[in-house]
Amino acid sequence: MFLAVFVSILLSSVAFGQMYGDPGIARPDTTKHDTTTAIVTEEAAPEIAAEPSSFELAKLWVRRVLVRGVLNTNQIGGFAEYQLTDWSLVSGSMGPVRLNLKVVYLGPASFMEQDAEWVQATVRVFGENDKRIAFDFVLPSDKEHSLPLRALVKEEGAPLREISFAASSGGLDYDAMDSPRDIGEELVELSHGKYLCHHFRGSGENGELVDLFLSSEVRPYGIVVMGYGDEGLTLVRKGADATPLLDVPPPPSR
Repeated sequence: MFLAVFVSILLSSVAFGQMYGDPGIARPDTTKHDTTTAIVTEEAAPEIAAEPSSFELAKLWVRRVLVRGVLNTNQIGGFAEYQLTDWSLVSGSMGPVRLNLKVVYLGPASFMEQDAEWVQATVRVFGENDKRIAFDFVLPSDKEHSLPLRALVKEEGAPLREISFAASSGGLDYDAMDSPRDIGEELVELSHGKYLCHHFRGSGENGELVDLFLSSEVRPYGIVVMGYGDEGLTLVRKGADATPLLDVPPPPSR
């Protein structure tokens, strides 16, 4: 009788230890050997930002010219041509050309009873999909840094259409909100000439450093060089005899 009770207590103790982890009771490692309970996890591949399309790249740099340049309306037909490359403050423009950009001032205009200015731009984006894109703008006269009252675009092989030039992110417009600091006058030497410029330094999208060199000799927007992060838009040609770049009905003149 005593032996039966002792065996019953011992068995109960073993069962209790198996359930609640009594350190005196050895238990098999069920997760090590039981493959049915193993959980395999895979690390997520890092996200790689997609390259902007030719149209997005063209629109981005035209917008930066409109917002960061200072429109000079003294010369109808004034134009400037630029190239986009890698860029640094020390070395200047370097590496292959990603795009060419030309901007033209075509004269005073009127839009919905507002004084306005007529500006056009063309961009040629190089690469696998070599593409030419033309823009037509009606801009308000009362703002130095302004977004279009009306913007039209014509891509190769596509019809003319109207587009918005609001901030692409839909959030803060870092280019329009920036208040760059005037560093002072600097002489900028390019392959085709020297320009006495005012050097402005500010910040753009993603906190990128923006170095802007402006000269009254360059019309319509005064930009000689715009360094934006590790990219730069550099003047390659300027003139005063431009004609419309895009065949659209002109806005009413004033």
